[in-house]
Amino acid sequence: MKRLLTYSAVVMLFFCIGLSACSKEEEAEPEKGKIEQMTDEAADAIVERIRTPLDKARSTKEAEDARVRALDEEALKEH
Repeated sequence: MKRLLTYSAVVMLFFCIGLSACSKEEEAEPEKGKIEQMTDEAADAIVERIRTPLDKARSTKEAEDARVRALDEEALKEH
C-alpha cells in the first residue's frame, strides 16, 4: 500500500511539473515582414473607409426613428 502511494505521488508530481512547464511557455509571434505590415495597414484603411459611411447611415436612421417616435407621441397627446 505504501509503495502504491509513493508511486502515485511521484506520478502526480511529474504530471504537475509537466503541466506547469507547458503553461508558462509563451508563444512568441514572429515579426511581420515589411510586405505584411503594408498589407495590414492597407486593410485597416479599407475597413475604415467602408465603416465610415455605414456608421453615418446608422446614425441618420437612428435620428430619423427618434424624430418619428417624437411625432407619434405628440400626435397621441393631442387626441
